[in-house]
Amino acid sequence: MKGKFVVLEGMNGAGKTTQAPRVTQLIESLGHKVRQAKDPESGPLGHYLRPILKNPESYPNGLSRRSEFLLFAAIKVDMIEQVILPTLASGTSLVSDRFNLGIFAYQGYSLRSPTEWIEWQQMEDMMLPVLRPAWPDLTLLLDIPPEVSLARTRADRGEGRRYDDMDLQEKKRIREGYLYYKELPNVVVINGNQPPNDVFAEIRPHVERLMAA
Repeated sequence: MKGKFVVLEGMNGAGKTTQAPRVTQLIESLGHKVRQAKDPESGPLGHYLRPILKNPESYPNGLSRRSEFLLFAAIKVDMIEQVILPTLASGTSLVSDRFNLGIFAYQGYSLRSPTEWIEWQQMEDMMLPVLRPAWPDLTLLLDIPPEVSLARTRADRGEGRRYDDMDLQEKKRIREGYLYYKELPNVVVINGNQPPNDVFAEIRPHVERLMAA
């Protein structure tokens, strides 16, 4: 039997890294084989390119928006081919910290000018078919206010983590982007602005229902 694919999405600081192991343990406790992944570094290409994506200024002349988007797109294709589809085909379920919505919110919706927005719509038309073969059975979108994301990421910021350096207006656009795509298939919005145990209590029935199907 094919494994199930569960993804935790949300802004930086939303609690994905805290909840992903809990979801993994829950699926295992329900009697299923499961492994955990993290986008972008779980695939070979993502692992190789991650230093550039974390710090584009280290690349000669930096990265354009289009180049950055296409690198993320290539990483997702590689992760689909090298990690997701083989894992699911083996009957093992997979829990991933990010996968499908992040590229829309971070590399897409946050673009501001009309020219860039038109360009993004063209990229979006390309990206959805790329993701379709490995679209998650369940995407848990951990939603938090932009102010909370800003406070959490600044408190826990590491060197080179440029997405943690975004200002409040940028954070607001990222959240708007995530919520814009909440109507895509199998997406469930979870209130991430509560204690971790309460977040997991809200997540749990969705995972249990999926694994029982």
